[in-house]
Amino acid sequence: MTETMTKAMNQAENVYDNAKAAVDQVRENVMTTGRTLWLAGLGVVATAQDQGRKVFDEMVEKGKSFEVQEPSTMVGKAMDQAQLQVKSVRQSIETNINEASRVVLHRMGLPSHDEIQSLISRVEQLTLKVEALGKKEAR
Repeated sequence: MTETMTKAMNQAENVYDNAKAAVDQVRENVMTTGRTLWLAGLGVVATAQDQGRKVFDEMVEKGKSFEVQEPSTMVGKAMDQAQLQVKSVRQSIETNINEASRVVLHRMGLPSHDEIQSLISRVEQLTLKVEALGKKEAR
């Protein structure tokens, strides 16, 4: 093997080793992040249960005031209020989960999908260059 080809092979091995180490680190971060997200999800469920109880209690109180109204008006208003409250709680939960996920991933230094794709592309380009150098040296 020529010196150029040996250097190219060493560079390719270094790139491969670095990529493998990065993938191992990502795997470890994903496991840790997964656990953190699980715990955050449990916290969201606990919060939703608390909020759900409060909403239920509020609905009971408001239902008492509707008892004196005619049934069709009472049901319509109650349904409208229930829908608004459910929508509000759902949006709050979604916002909390999304924000918690974003913060955890950022803190963990977990690379984004685009960053991983960029690394893969660079490794593929280097592989092609090494193969081309190998073919030139073989001639």
